[in-house]
Amino acid sequence: MAESKVVQIIKKLDQKEVKLLDKFVKSPFFNQHTDVIRLFDYLQKTISEGGSALSNEQIFKVIFKDEKLDLQKLHYINSYLLKLIESFLAWQQWEEDNIEQQIFLLRAYRLHKLDDQFRRLYKKLEETLEKLPLRNNQYHNLRYKMQIEQLKFAREGRTGDLQLQELSDAQDIAYIAEKLYNACTLLSHQAVFKKEYDPGLLPNVLEHIENSGRIEEPAIALYYYAYLSLSNIEKVENFHQLKKLLQLHRDRFDASELRGLYLVATNFCIRRINRGEGSFFKEIFEIYKSGLDARVFLENGMLSRWTFNNIVVAAVKLKDFGWAEKFINEQIDKINPEHREGTHSFNLAYFYFEKGDYDKAMPLLTQMEHDDVLHNLFAKATLAKMYYKLAEFDSLDNLLQSFKIYIRRKKILGYHKDNYLNFIRYMQKLTQVNIFDKSAKAALSEQIQNEKMLAEREWLLESLKG
Repeated sequence: MAESKVVQIIKKLDQKEVKLLDKFVKSPFFNQHTDVIRLFDYLQKTISEGGSALSNEQIFKVIFKDEKLDLQKLHYINSYLLKLIESFLAWQQWEEDNIEQQIFLLRAYRLHKLDDQFRRLYKKLEETLEKLPLRNNQYHNLRYKMQIEQLKFAREGRTGDLQLQELSDAQDIAYIAEKLYNACTLLSHQAVFKKEYDPGLLPNVLEHIENSGRIEEPAIALYYYAYLSLSNIEKVENFHQLKKLLQLHRDRFDASELRGLYLVATNFCIRRINRGEGSFFKEIFEIYKSGLDARVFLENGMLSRWTFNNIVVAAVKLKDFGWAEKFINEQIDKINPEHREGTHSFNLAYFYFEKGDYDKAMPLLTQMEHDDVLHNLFAKATLAKMYYKLAEFDSLDNLLQSFKIYIRRKKILGYHKDNYLNFIRYMQKLTQVNIFDKSAKAALSEQIQNEKMLAEREWLLESLKG
């Protein structure tokens, strides 16, 4: 039983949850089997003490004393305990959602024909929902569930008002908002893993939005422009609309959803930057500062190291060195301790590199190997630029060769693979071009400008001029 589902679940619960589960299992309302209680007591005590006495034979002896070993009997009790624990986990989630509870109570009032209580609760729920700041998918799903209960109440003859239009509107908004949310998720996943998905009714949904007034709903508007920004990098007006709506409606979404929307906006900028459009550093820096102000990039109080990197890059690219240095030193404690030292060293190295202080930058990069792939790509590219500037061409050639091997060994890089392979190719051309041959330099410049996917495009062009 050491690897049973019951044991696996108990191991994942914190101390507070185990205490609640103990009360749940021992409540006669939920469980009246003393054998199940004995099994739970033994398992949670053994697990909490880090013991390994979880063999079926040992457990059977503790629960049934001198009875003859019957593994089928133990299996039955274990199965019952599993169902009980699963009920507890479901109850925990239900207990945390007060409005969802009230909708279940609304249903209970309807089924028990408690009409006055139904009407009073329905009105109270409407008022509660309207007072909520959120206007996200969850809000619209709750409104739709309420309308369903209202329709069933009306059909049972307890009111003449079916409110069919309200029901239809609530259903449409809930579905469209959820469909757009999922479409953004699929598109983001598709970009990284190169996997195609059937969009289903999405084209019809998009057409409906364009021909109706649904765009006024924040949950629809934000995900609509998020989807358009993800699906078409060429139309910058969609991104600007998304950016505007994020600032306008950021208090209408919970932290998790808002984080996803901000990431769509930042990824749009990153893709444009990777095409050599340096003007998007200003855009992304504004988004990062807005997101930091709203604390949307924090998860459990921590900031991801790659978001930290991107924020520093944006600030440094705009030559806001004072802001960047302050951010690096004051916000580094928000990085997971496991990655804190590496993140701090990497960003200081980049900071010093952009300021032209290679003596401080290079040791910080050469002495560290990062476990994040994108972190490594950026670090290797930065090191390559320093070798070039210092005319250390043997070191540069060795680095570019190992860099290429590193990229080809990584299977999941998305568009980053082409960006950095092209960077390596043009770095090699840069070292080989005759600096006194204007026509050769012009031809290489044109190639760099026309390359569709290319990391560090602006730096390559500037280096070619110099």
